[in-house]
Order: sequence, then C-alpha cells, then structure tokens
Amino acid sequence: PGLQHITAAGCSLTAVVSGFAAVEKATAAAAGMRPNYALAGAQACAYYTLSCQLAEKKALKQRLQAAGVGPGIDPAHDDVLAPGSLRVALLDGLAEISDSDIRALTRMERVF
Repeated sequence: PGLQHITAAGCSLTAVVSGFAAVEKATAAAAGMRPNYALAGAQACAYYTLSCQLAEKKALKQRLQAAGVGPGIDPAHDDVLAPGSLRVALLDGLAEISDSDIRALTRMERVF
C-alpha cells in the first residue's frame, strides 16, 4: 500500500508491534510458556498492512463515488490516495478491521 508516503507510518507500526508483543508476553506467562515474539511481530505486521490495504480501498472507493465515478476506477482518476487521506483512512482501518478479515486475508507459515 501507500505506507511509504505517510510520515511516521513506521513509528506507528512499532507501537502496534509493541502492543502485540505485550499481549503475547502476558498470554504466554498465563499459560506457563515462553513468549513467541517473532509470531507476535509477524501478526502485528499483517494486522497493520491489511488494515492499510482495506482502508485504502474503502477510502478510494468513497473518493471515486464522491467524484461521480462508477464502480470501476476511471483511468482519468489517480488510483492512489493522497498521504493525508491515507493517514486518516489507516487510523480508521486499524479500528475497523475484524478478526474474520485477518483470518481470510492472511496465511502464516513457519519458514526455516
């Protein structure tokens, strides 16, 4: 997605990774196991990236509808959101993404 165009996107991803790591630590401690921080980091990155992708699609669709463009993307319109619009859409996407979205759109496997 257009994350490279948003200032501080990496910093906010770091905050999300930290949150996932904290939950992993508490969950593992409650189960008497060692935390798997690599898995927590991978899950955080998937959550963040998917949130941005879904938010970008939703915001772009709204922008095109507001401009009177039909369901497909009109070649006369840019198919990338401006950084300010994407930043707001990302914040909304982080709050709106569901567990079912994440399960349907991700696949994690262990690679050695």
